Amino acid sequence: MVVKTYDDWLALSSDAKQDMLSKWDAYEHEMFWVPMIAASRLASISTVPVTDIYVGIYHGGAYVLHLTVSDDDIASCPPPLSQKHEGFEVIWLRRRGYSRPVADQLYGDWQSKGEIGEFMISIRHGEKSPEISVRRNDSSVKLQILSPSFDGDRIEFYTKSEGEVAIFHRLTTPSGSNCCNHHMSFGQIAKLNDPA
Repeated sequence: MVVKTYDDWLALSSDAKQDMLSKWDAYEHEMFWVPMIAASRLASISTVPVTDIYVGIYHGGAYVLHLTVSDDDIASCPPPLSQKHEGFEVIWLRRRGYSRPVADQLYGDWQSKGEIGEFMISIRHGEKSPEISVRRNDSSVKLQILSPSFDGDRIEFYTKSEGEVAIFHRLTTPSGSNCCNHHMSFGQIAKLNDPA
């Protein structure tokens, strides 16, 4: 079956959805509009206000829905990847702010190299939250930082520059370690208005 409308997608069985998802090239954003609609529909029925929606790409090239909520509301959301919505796995993210102080090990300058590219990441103490600065190693241009969230031993954010696909970054530090792990994946961004 060819999916031409979202109703076509909804009409598929769970197995047919999974089969179709396994054939889409998420890295080329094939059929990207389908998970974007799914994320929007989930945001529209959420019992907590959603401030941002994203579609990320999880390991192995699978689309995953990212929905951002406030620090106060994150506790009422399901754990990452424990929920599916209309065929897609879901990760609920915390909107800016501290739930726990950010680990000292995350502050500093980090060089990261992976399949997506090479980056220089600087994390500095800020007045209300950590300040993040990112640039590609082959450029002096700083990338735009979108929707950062901070939680103890983890910092998550998206970067974007003109004409580029957004990149999701997760920096973590193992307990008691002076190193920093950097996970990157491609994503697309849809910004929602803050709830009134």
